[in-house]
Amino acid sequence: MKRSMTEDKVLRKLDIPDFRHMTKDKVVSFVSMLPQMDPEVAKCALEQFPAFAETSLAIVNCLRENLGDIVNSNAANAAEFNARCQDALNALETLLLR
Repeated sequence: MKRSMTEDKVLRKLDIPDFRHMTKDKVVSFVSMLPQMDPEVAKCALEQFPAFAETSLAIVNCLRENLGDIVNSNAANAAEFNARCQDALNALETLLLR
């Protein structure tokens, strides 16, 4: 894949005047563009946005918490579903044994 995104293209796509104006939501977009960027553009951006690592960690921690909540919620739903299926199987077994 050709790395053709210049600094100007990246800034326009992020809708910011320079990399110092990057926000959390812009960081996610920035990271998704990294494979298309010229490595020098990526270095320049990271130099102008020194909080990139901290911001990235904050985003990852937020995602981890949200995914943990989703998994826990899904586990409770799955257990409830399995219990209802077992109730249905028990009812059908009772009807078949009559």
